[in-house]
Amino acid sequence: MHQAVIFDMDGVLIDSEPVFRVAAQRASSALGHTLTDEFYAELIGLPNAEIAAALVATFGPTFSLDDFRGAFEQNFRRHVAAHGLAQKPGAREILVELSSREIPRAVATSTRSPHAQYSLRVAGLIELLPIVVTGDQVSRGKPAPDIFVRAADLAGTEPAACIAVEDSSVGARAAVAAGMYTILVPDLKQPDAELAGLVDAVVPDMPAASALIRQMLAL
Repeated sequence: MHQAVIFDMDGVLIDSEPVFRVAAQRASSALGHTLTDEFYAELIGLPNAEIAAALVATFGPTFSLDDFRGAFEQNFRRHVAAHGLAQKPGAREILVELSSREIPRAVATSTRSPHAQYSLRVAGLIELLPIVVTGDQVSRGKPAPDIFVRAADLAGTEPAACIAVEDSSVGARAAVAAGMYTILVPDLKQPDAELAGLVDAVVPDMPAASALIRQMLAL
């Protein structure tokens, strides 16, 4: 019996990946570099340290990570101040239903805690998510299973009793490694055949993921 649901945040609950991509591309451009859509897609879901290493490897050792981070944060906050952060269609509905039935639910995101709390608050979802596990709270980020194992522990259940919902390759691999039933909801990048065969289900959107969650929890 499955007893809890663990959600990734960006691209699953919040439609933030397009905002992140534009913010990252503008920050890179300000430093004289072009961050392509394809390169950005490879960074989705990675821990911050691995993103930093990939940026330096691609743009060279003189690429200023501090300047990039500052410009990225400025671009992101400016967009959010003007437009807010949209929920993924269907995200709030499934969270409300799980909450009303007192089913444990959590977020497991590579994002740092202050940024994750800010995003969930702006998107209007924070009150529905009593457990938020972030990349700076574990020693190994995705695709290691640590973040999902910790979320399950805080939810009071074993990883094998959890349903995980992810949008990225690294996130899905982390959930699978933790032993969770893993639903992949692709956002900016479609899975290859190997990843599609690794997870338990690939669905087109959050309403479809929600329907599967309801079925598995016998709601």
